[in-house]
Amino acid sequence: MIRRRWLAIAFVAWALGLGALYLAIVRAVEIAPRAPLLGQTERAQVMERLRAILDGRSPPPAPAGTWRGFASAWCEGREMVRAAIAARANGTLDGEGALADGTHALSEAERAACRIEVAALVGRGPVFAGIEPLFALSLVPGIDGLGVEFDGREILLTPDELLAADALAGYQPIKGVDFEMGVDTRAALRMLAVRAGADADSWRRTPHHLFRARFERFVEPASHAGAPLPVARATTAAPALSDGTLRDAAIAGGDYLVRHLRPEGRFDYEYYTLSDQRTPDDGDYAMPRHAGAAHFLAQLARATGKARFADAARRALAYLESHHPEGCDEPELACVGDERSGQVDLGSSSIALAAAVEYQRATGDTAFAPWARRLGAFILSMQKPDGDFRHLYQPATGRRDEKAKLLYFSGEAAFALAKLAHVAPDPRYAPALDRALGFLTDVDYRPLPRKFFFGEDHWTCLAVDEAWDLLPSTREAYGDFCEAYGAQLRRQQFAPGDPALRDQPDLVGAYGFTPLLPPHPTPVGSRTEAMISTWRVAARRGHADEAAALAGQVKASLGFLLDHQIREDNAWLMPNPAAARGGLLMSDVKRTIRIDYIQHACSAMIRARALLRGRPDD
Repeated sequence: MIRRRWLAIAFVAWALGLGALYLAIVRAVEIAPRAPLLGQTERAQVMERLRAILDGRSPPPAPAGTWRGFASAWCEGREMVRAAIAARANGTLDGEGALADGTHALSEAERAACRIEVAALVGRGPVFAGIEPLFALSLVPGIDGLGVEFDGREILLTPDELLAADALAGYQPIKGVDFEMGVDTRAALRMLAVRAGADADSWRRTPHHLFRARFERFVEPASHAGAPLPVARATTAAPALSDGTLRDAAIAGGDYLVRHLRPEGRFDYEYYTLSDQRTPDDGDYAMPRHAGAAHFLAQLARATGKARFADAARRALAYLESHHPEGCDEPELACVGDERSGQVDLGSSSIALAAAVEYQRATGDTAFAPWARRLGAFILSMQKPDGDFRHLYQPATGRRDEKAKLLYFSGEAAFALAKLAHVAPDPRYAPALDRALGFLTDVDYRPLPRKFFFGEDHWTCLAVDEAWDLLPSTREAYGDFCEAYGAQLRRQQFAPGDPALRDQPDLVGAYGFTPLLPPHPTPVGSRTEAMISTWRVAARRGHADEAAALAGQVKASLGFLLDHQIREDNAWLMPNPAAARGGLLMSDVKRTIRIDYIQHACSAMIRARALLRGRPDD
C-alpha cells in the first residue's frame, strides 16, 4: 500500500509538471492565430484544377491569390509525388505540373484512385532545437510540420510526411523505458538532411536554422465528389452525431472484428495501418481483450439482430472456452488463461463470463451457460474477505496470489458477476457483489493519496449500473461514487473554448491533462461506457441536473470517437483502407488498431443510442 501511495503522488506531480511544461513551450513557440487562408469555394477551385491536371484534362483557373505550399498525390497509402506549388494572382499555380509528371507511370485507373491533399503554409514558429527533450515537444503533434533553412534553401516536412514515417511519437525521454512522447527528433532530422542532400558531416558544417511550420490542409473525398475535406491531423470530420450515425459506426466496428476473426476463432490482435500488416501468430495475445471483443460483438448482435455478429461472438467464445491451462476445466470451476504460461488472470475469466452472458441474452442460445456458471464459481473463489479479489491463479497447484494487483480486474469481476446474476440467479452473487462494490468505492479509497483523485474506475460504474436492481439497500452510496467520478472526468475533458485547444479544436470531447500528448480514443471510449452507465444511474435516481451534465459529457466524447473512426474519407495514408475500415487507432500519431480500441469505443456508441433517445431503461 505504501508503494501505491508513492506512485500516486509521483503520478500527480508528473501530470502537473507536464502541464506546466506544455504551457511554457506553447508560449515560447506560439504561432499567431490567423483567419483561414482559403475559403471553401477557393479550396474547391484549387482541388478541381489539380485533379484535372493529374487526369490530363484541361484545367479550370485557380482562385486569384498569393500563397504557397504543397500538393501531394497519395496512392495506396504512399505519397507518390509531392509538388511545391505557389498560387499567383492570375489564377495559376506554379509547380502544379509536377503533380502529373510524378505519377506519369501510373495507369489512368491508378491515377483515379489517388487522393490529392493540399497543405498551404500559414505560419512559422521557433523550436527548442538545442535541447532534445524540448525539441521533441516543440511541435503540436499532427498539426505542425518541421522546416529548416539550409544553405540558402527552405526545406519543409509536412505533418503527414512525419506521420507516415511514424516520427510523431517516437522520442523516448528515458532510454530503455517503453514510453514515447513527442517527435522522434533524430528521425525527423534525418528526413530533412536527406531532403537537403546532406550527409552527416555537411549537415554539421553547414549553418542551418530549424523551425516549426503550420499548414492549412484539405484533401479530396474518397469518391472525388463533393467539397474538399478539411484535415485535422490526419483525419476528417465524421457525419453529425445521431442515432443513425452511432448505429452505422458501431456496425462498422463490428464488421472490422468479423473481418479480422480467423477461422479458429482468434482475432488479428493488432493491425498496422501504415504497412498493412497483422500481428504474427507468435506475438503477444491478451485474452481479456479477446473476451472484450467477443462481448462487444454479442452486444452488437443483441442491438441489431444481425446473425454475422452473433456467429462471430460464438466463435470467439468457443476459442476462449477451449483455451486454458491444465486445471481450468473442473466440474465446478472454469477459468481462462494462457496455456503456455500456465497462469490465469482474473480479467480473462471475468470478461469471458460477461461475453457468455451477453451472447445468451442476444441469441437465447444457452450453449455456454454451464461454462458461464463455472466461471462465476471461479470468480467467487478469488474474492477476498474485504471484498477485493485475488488477480492471479495457478491452476496446476491451486495457488491464488495474495499480493499481485492488476489494473481493472476487480471491477471487471464485479461487472461479470452482476451480469451472471441476471441470467442464472444464485444467492451467493448479491452479497459478493455488495462486498466487491463496497471495496471498490470505499475501502480502496481510504488511503490518504487516494482521497484526492479517482483511479480507472470505469468497470466499477459499469458494475454499479448492472447491479442496480440487485442491491436496493446499498446502491445509493455506489451511485454517489459514480456521479462524483463522472464530475471529476468532466473536469479533465477538453471543452470548446479551452485556451489549450485554440489550435486543436479536434480534441473536444477527449480526456487529458495536456494537449501535449494526443489523446487516445480507447480511454475516451471506456470512460464514455462508464458515463453512459452513470447517466442511467442518475436518471433512475431522479438526479436530473447530473443526468443532463452526463449526457452532454457523453455526446462530446461520442463526437470525438466518431471523428476518429476509420472511414474511406480519412484513410488516404493507408495502403489498404478496406482492411482498416471501422477500426480506431491508438492515437492520431500512432496508427495501430488493436481489438480493444474497437471494443470500448463501439460499445459506447451502440449503448449511447438510448441516451440520445432519453430512455435509460432501453
